[in-house]
Amino acid sequence: MKKSTFLSAILVMLFAVATLSVYSQTEGQAPQSKKIYLKSYHEKYVKTDKNKGNQLFSTSTAAGEWEVFTLIDLGNGKVNIKAYNDKYVGIDPKTGVLAAKSILAQDWETFTLVPVSEGWIALKGNNGKYVTADKDAKYILNASRDSVKEWESFMVIDIK
Repeated sequence: MKKSTFLSAILVMLFAVATLSVYSQTEGQAPQSKKIYLKSYHEKYVKTDKNKGNQLFSTSTAAGEWEVFTLIDLGNGKVNIKAYNDKYVGIDPKTGVLAAKSILAQDWETFTLVPVSEGWIALKGNNGKYVTADKDAKYILNASRDSVKEWESFMVIDIK
């Protein structure tokens, strides 16, 4: 066996062992998740509207199937959010509009939970902006605000 082939084989084995040890360290440590509803300051539930490209709106007067979300805790205040359609909620990098379209959670599908007051939170997108449910924008959720006021506050309601 040539020396270079032997070294290549050793490197492949070392990589395999390192990879296995990483997986064995994280095995059984899945992120915690829970089913929730989100309610905006306007007393409306946030929904994923399948008739409008799975965009998120704060327009529902009652909580039903389209209003169910899964909050996935990634630690350090970071979360992913899955909609009823089993897709991750993400931010459109051009418009800031939130929609549930992604099958994988990456940067645009990761939010920071910011406590506002008892039971109320704000969601900060990876674009550094807070999610708002502005009535002047027809209650379409988008990550476009620099600070948290009423329209950027959401109540988290656990589903039992």
